[in-house]
Amino acid sequence: MSDLIECHEAGRGSTGTELFIVEGESAAESVSAVRNDHHQAVLGLQGKIRNALTSSAEKVLADPQCAALIGTLGAGHGSQINPADCRYE
Repeated sequence: MSDLIECHEAGRGSTGTELFIVEGESAAESVSAVRNDHHQAVLGLQGKIRNALTSSAEKVLADPQCAALIGTLGAGHGSQINPADCRYE
């Protein structure tokens, strides 16, 4: 389970945007209540995320938490990564 609480300014080339990554829905709701919703997004991940350093690319991409994080960032992965496409600064 992963829930993104988006900010208004997020998108390719956005400046001044931040992504807070927290564990669980209740933490995401708590952080969301005190954030600046124009520039700060919150991604609530459930449980421990896979260690990408010690896992194969296939296992990382198959992991729902890793996939949610990669998709949320929007910069791609592997040889297709492009930092300029990242949705958050």
